[in-house]
Amino acid sequence: MISIQHLHCAFGSRQVLCDINADIEQGGMYAVMGLNGCGKTTLLRCIGNLIRPQEGVVRIDGVDASVIMKIIEEMYSFEMPDRWKDLVGVRHKGNHADLVLLWEEEPGCEGLLVRLKCLKLRKTKPDEYTELLGKLSGKDGERRYLYAAYGREGTVSEVNEDLYWRLRDQLWMVFDSLRPAEGYDWEPV
Repeated sequence: MISIQHLHCAFGSRQVLCDINADIEQGGMYAVMGLNGCGKTTLLRCIGNLIRPQEGVVRIDGVDASVIMKIIEEMYSFEMPDRWKDLVGVRHKGNHADLVLLWEEEPGCEGLLVRLKCLKLRKTKPDEYTELLGKLSGKDGERRYLYAAYGREGTVSEVNEDLYWRLRDQLWMVFDSLRPAEGYDWEPV
């Protein structure tokens, strides 16, 4: 069950969600309906832990959703700068995590800032968009190489291009916060 309790979310002085409460039972079919700009997408982003609400909590089977997103079977973790909280979200997919611009609405633009990929093999010739960040080593001899693959041309719309480059110049803060999961050692490049 997903439980939403006293959720409040604002962007600047604009209050988007105000004291939202709901229980969503597993197996049920639900719809989020409302006028344009009323907060439907913001609510879903709070549930998916892409936006941190100012107040309230989202629980999945009784556990805070923000904690669940951190215990995905990863070999590393990182921290997002606080000032990015309404600009950048994290999307986990298999062996990688995407940092995406939250307000990219142009069709065909995914808003990808960077993809952190954990690979078994070291790339001999990474392309111009890919950078080796370091190596993770497990106690059992397991090795993974962590790469940053930056968004390419067309990833963001012209409206968000300046924001993309400003955030990309600040990615070092995310990279500096990289930490290995328990049982792994981290060797930055």
